[in-house]
Amino acid sequence: MANVRPAPAGAETAPGRTGPTPRYRLTERAYFDKIYNVDDEIETWDIPGPHMDPLNASAKRMAADAPAYRDPINSIPIGTMGDTNPPDVV
Repeated sequence: MANVRPAPAGAETAPGRTGPTPRYRLTERAYFDKIYNVDDEIETWDIPGPHMDPLNASAKRMAADAPAYRDPINSIPIGTMGDTNPPDVV
């Protein structure tokens, strides 16, 4: 799997964080720790945004438990903020 964002240290043993790291496919370009493209797969314990399709059971649980309001700064879909000249993908 390409473009994987590792879970924070100890995430697998943190309360409520058991099992495999949640894995998602992006439906929009997004910035986390770098810029990711549509269809890139990432792994993260962060609260998923609406541009993240869950791929495993852990991700489906995270999506189901996600609050209605999700802080957009956690993962910013590129092109939704009026950006007419997005940065190059690294």
